[in-house]
Amino acid sequence: MLQALGSESESSLDAVLALLLILLPHLQAINFTFWFTPHGGAVFKYLPATLVDLLQNHSGTPSPGFLALEEIAYLTHPDVSVKADAFQPFSDVLYLFYMPNITSIQARAVEDTKTFRWPMSPPHRSTITSLSLKNSCMRAESLRKLLHATPNLRKLEYDYQCNFESPLTPVECPVLDCHKLRGVLDEVSASIESLILSVGFFADEDWDHQQNVDYGDVLLWGTSGSLGSMTEFLKLRYLKAPLVMLVGVLPPTTSLLEHQLPEGLREFCCSNELCKCYNFEWEDSDTWRQMLPLIRNRSGSLQKLHLDASSSDISFLWYPRTRAAIEKTCNEAGVAYNVIEYPWPYK
Repeated sequence: MLQALGSESESSLDAVLALLLILLPHLQAINFTFWFTPHGGAVFKYLPATLVDLLQNHSGTPSPGFLALEEIAYLTHPDVSVKADAFQPFSDVLYLFYMPNITSIQARAVEDTKTFRWPMSPPHRSTITSLSLKNSCMRAESLRKLLHATPNLRKLEYDYQCNFESPLTPVECPVLDCHKLRGVLDEVSASIESLILSVGFFADEDWDHQQNVDYGDVLLWGTSGSLGSMTEFLKLRYLKAPLVMLVGVLPPTTSLLEHQLPEGLREFCCSNELCKCYNFEWEDSDTWRQMLPLIRNRSGSLQKLHLDASSSDISFLWYPRTRAAIEKTCNEAGVAYNVIEYPWPYK
């Protein structure tokens, strides 16, 4: 495995990496981690041109090293903030799907495009089993086309990021349609074993520094729909998703969660993302109504339960009484339990 960490000189790093990829014909895994924001450097300008030549023209050119790659990660470092102009070209990610031996693709800060177009004939990569899109503006319909090209996908991470000129400006329509996302996930319902879904937001550069308000207080945008029943995801063993995404931003009056998750689920990580949307109306009793029956009635199959508050203040959704009731029920049912706390002081 080759791991490349870029820091200052983007052009010189790209030249070195391009040379290494040619000189290492048996390289199987590579991780590009940038401390700056790459904008389609030499490596990925070189990659599409060579792939087009090999896959379309059948020129017989000796395969460069990267054609043997099975795993590739194209990331910016987590400490590099993602801003409106920092997203990677969508085409960079699309070309990775044409690599003949690829099994795993990771990409961070992928831009959205209103017009999805494969650079060549759509690939059908049954070899790809793992896809991770972090801090991505890629919309549901674009994700559908990626999943349609990966029929044997076993692990999917989809971290959707919403962009606003101002997170405190009301919008007419919900920015996230969970029902539409559910239809997209049907593309891999027969194969997926691990599913990680998360939602975040960011404002245009320096917006937060110019305002006197903390835009993390309450967001004047909302969500609609829910993922609904996932019982046909027969191979799903690990699920991480916001509770609001699973059963809706308006709390159901009956216990839905236990009937919507697949019977074979072993580990469930439930987050409190989306709890700051303006149309969030959950109370303590609503959370109990969903979580406690799930723990009691799935004690024979569910092995681990995580409450994830790492993206928001833990007091949202996971109130102290709620956490105590969930922990007590887990102990009685023999389900391992832990809470993932907010990682920095909440303001």
